Amino acid sequence: MKGSDSTKTNKELKLGIFLSYFLIALNIISGFLLVPFIIKSIGQSNYGLYTAASSLITMFIVDLGLGTAVTKFISKYRVTSSQEEINKLISVVFVCFLILSVIILIAFSITFIFLDKIYTSFTESEIQSFKIVFLIVAGYSVLTFPFSIVNGMLVAYDKIFLTKIADIISKLIFIITTIIVLANNLGLYFLTSCYALHGIISVFLKLLFVKIKTPCHFFTRLKAEEFKKIFKEVISFSLWAAINSFGRVVLVSFTPTILGFTSQQAHGSAEIAILSIAIQIESYVSLFATAFGSIFYPSISRILFSNGDNYTNSLEDFKKFHIKIARIQVLILSLILVGLFVCGKEFIYLWVGDGYSRSYYCILAICLPALFFYPLQTAENAMAAIGKIRSCALSTLASLVVGIASSISLAYVWGAVGVSLGICIGFVTRTILFDICFYKYLKINPFSFFGSAYLSFIIPIIFTIVIGVVIYKLFPDSSWIMFLLKALIVAISYVLFVCFIGLNASERLSIDKLITKIFGTIQKRIERMERENE
Repeated sequence: MKGSDSTKTNKELKLGIFLSYFLIALNIISGFLLVPFIIKSIGQSNYGLYTAASSLITMFIVDLGLGTAVTKFISKYRVTSSQEEINKLISVVFVCFLILSVIILIAFSITFIFLDKIYTSFTESEIQSFKIVFLIVAGYSVLTFPFSIVNGMLVAYDKIFLTKIADIISKLIFIITTIIVLANNLGLYFLTSCYALHGIISVFLKLLFVKIKTPCHFFTRLKAEEFKKIFKEVISFSLWAAINSFGRVVLVSFTPTILGFTSQQAHGSAEIAILSIAIQIESYVSLFATAFGSIFYPSISRILFSNGDNYTNSLEDFKKFHIKIARIQVLILSLILVGLFVCGKEFIYLWVGDGYSRSYYCILAICLPALFFYPLQTAENAMAAIGKIRSCALSTLASLVVGIASSISLAYVWGAVGVSLGICIGFVTRTILFDICFYKYLKINPFSFFGSAYLSFIIPIIFTIVIGVVIYKLFPDSSWIMFLLKALIVAISYVLFVCFIGLNASERLSIDKLITKIFGTIQKRIERMERENE
């Protein structure tokens, strides 16, 4: 890349990272503040129905890898091909999305007919409410699904910050409308409509950004031979990417359905509500872990294909990049998971009440494997970039079977906690299989990777947990003020231990430069203000 283009891209990446974490903070704060009021307003049973409908729809709304294909091919074409070829690709993929929308609509229609047969633990009144919620969420999903392509387009053009701006605006609208619904006690159906409105606005804004900020076009004329060639290339990649994406989604999203038919009569919605708290926390953990790594797909392509199509010559450079990103993700995840382990039980009690105490154990079971899985994200993206996504997909499929089988078996014994343990088993299986794939194709030794990415953080994690346990022994009183003070002490302890023990020399130097730059900027602004006042 040219110097000016590289500088601009780096600035946009930094902005994307900042907005990603701002969006995460907005999601977490709004979720923590709104969920207790939502449960109080519509009740635990209706909250379970709301969660069950969203989870069921999520299983169907999988783009069969086409979104990943858009990012992969556009990122590569920007290095090796012309804009005309990119527009042809986009046109073919958009047609595929439209076809999938029709298929998904048919699937939703069939599922709607058999909802009472699937969710046998729901009462008759719950089934009637559930059907209306299902129709609202399904209608919005089918309407917006064809335009899922815009996410991949913006990411491939290093414009991920625009996707975050769209998500932030739509999230703010969701928060405002949800507060209005809760304040006026409008009930479950209006609350579900807020969710649909949020998604529609997000898609509209992203379409607008694609139109203004990229040279892409959705409708480019192609000859039949060109269409078939691109279609075959995209489908051969996207089918495996679909299995990979679908497996990851289903492993979590199908579990409320498992509780729907394994729980005792009239207890299914309550068990789903308990599990939903853990799933929501897991989604926040996932956002924290992937927000940083997800924006680097174009960078991965540039590294791997810097020497032409023979990516093997660039594997050493990629491994250095992979470890660098992984260490940042491990650092972030360790802080979050240590906080959940030490402070999670008190937080659940203060947040949603004693009736959700089992959610703590669900959270630990679902979230702890994230420490070992999400730092592999850049390697997973590299597998897609070099066309080896098939191995990842097969690994995901195997872990899905293991996870669902375990969840069903354990659900009969421990309900929501059992399902969470099943998800944990599936996640661990997937991590092990992925490590084997990365060793085979990217030459990443899992033991060497663990030593480089994790080893220096082990002592800070242990010391922080010890301090957290001691604090909770000394100050067992539970209140929001005490909780925030204890959580703050745990976080500060972790940061201090990491700075003095966990970080390597280059990372400390980078932090020193960042701090110096921040203080330098502040000093310059103060001096400027003083001159203006004079």
